[in-house]
Amino acid sequence: MLALAAMVPALLAATGRRQAARHWLAVVGGTLGLVLALKLLGHVVALGGDTPWPRSPSGHVAAGCLIWGGTALAAGLGRGRALALGLVVALAVGVARFTGGQHSLAEIGIGAALALAGLFLLARRMPPPAPAWHRRRFLAAVAIISLLTAPLRFEPEPLIGQAADAVHQWLNAP
Repeated sequence: MLALAAMVPALLAATGRRQAARHWLAVVGGTLGLVLALKLLGHVVALGGDTPWPRSPSGHVAAGCLIWGGTALAAGLGRGRALALGLVVALAVGVARFTGGQHSLAEIGIGAALALAGLFLLARRMPPPAPAWHRRRFLAAVAIISLLTAPLRFEPEPLIGQAADAVHQWLNAP
């Protein structure tokens, strides 16, 4: 999923849609960065003995909603379709994360809310593609990238835990 997040702006820039690529990088990067910061904060606070509720917003829900909805926007499929796709992906991923025991409903809701806010912002900022723009080629490239990177797994939770531990130790150093 993160490979696709990096490749969409590259595809946009390569096809002459540099302004759309800049908006993608700012909004998607900023939204996912905020999710990461909240996850790190939750872990640091939990190490201090307090267990906040919810502890860790769902990054999977946020990334899925924002990246697939944003890809639909980038392809020129329209705001309504992009927002609907983002919501459907958030619900599907959220159900999987909840039934798998990885997140509470509140954590899933926070991840979805952050992603939908980012998607709304992206929908307002991303310029529509020019009429001659090749939507099918863009979507074919997205499909190929998704298929090629699907076997790659990146689970950031251990790294977030290590970073939280380092921050906790630094904050509690004599």
